[in-house]
Amino acid sequence: MPYNFDYFISYAHNDNKTNDGSPGFVDVFYQKLINSSEHQKMFGGKVKVFFDKEEIRSMSDWDNRIRSALASSRFLIALMSPN
Repeated sequence: MPYNFDYFISYAHNDNKTNDGSPGFVDVFYQKLINSSEHQKMFGGKVKVFFDKEEIRSMSDWDNRIRSALASSRFLIALMSPN
């Protein structure tokens, strides 16, 4: 099966909000993941991550885009929280 993404990040948007406008913890996690040299070696190049803030520009057809991305991702990263 061909994969479009190495990772799919699932999280609650409330967990990524900050009061001072700085990047939220999910933003920081995403940056570390895509810039990880270990993951780049593992996948043989740039790490492809489905992160809704980067992959969904408009709300049109967002449900199908998420379903399609989830089905074509190697791994799901679920960031669990009370939110």
